[in-house]
Amino acid sequence: YTSPDFLYIRSWLPCIFFSGGVTVGNIGRQLAM
Repeated sequence: YTSPDFLYIRSWLPCIFFSGGVTVGNIGRQLAM
């Protein structure tokens, strides 16, 4: 039995990491300037 919630979390987790990495990269770039 695989819960739909688990599959849903697995699908949006990479999106969270990707958007988080882009946000951290933008903040780091502004601080570098």
